[in-house]
Amino acid sequence: MKKIIVIAVLSMLSTQVSVAQNWAQNKWGMTGGRISELEKIKLIEVLQMDEETTLKFFSRRNMHQLNQKKIMGKRDSLLKQLDKRIIDGDKKIDYKKEIYKILDIEKELSNEREKFFKSLDDILSYEQMAKLLVFEKKFRSEIRKQLIKHGKRGWKHRPNMD
Repeated sequence: MKKIIVIAVLSMLSTQVSVAQNWAQNKWGMTGGRISELEKIKLIEVLQMDEETTLKFFSRRNMHQLNQKKIMGKRDSLLKQLDKRIIDGDKKIDYKKEIYKILDIEKELSNEREKFFKSLDDILSYEQMAKLLVFEKKFRSEIRKQLIKHGKRGWKHRPNMD
């Protein structure tokens, strides 16, 4: 099992180098690479995947994450434009139309996630997919707790979050 994990991590690292270079820091100046690698290692353990399944899974997952980033970029762009128009006092805003544009993009995100899970049924069992759903929730929750815990110390010195 250790051999599989090492091989999987090495192969993922080689494919992630270009993505990691582009995504070195988020808007708070924190690197996401270590967290991402920890998540991958834990996923391999939780889902008990063999080497071939691991490679297929992470290939699909990486494409899914790129698609989600694109969709979230569209959503964030619309929200930023709407915020600017509100701040500028634009009286011609059709709020209903703007809200539904953003909600449509939220549906796109949901559809992308559903499409990703449907694409896994040839490589993961439904039990593994259920474990993946639970793992994602627990992992995000734990990361959030840790960021809050460690963020309290540096809260006064946080960078601008816009």
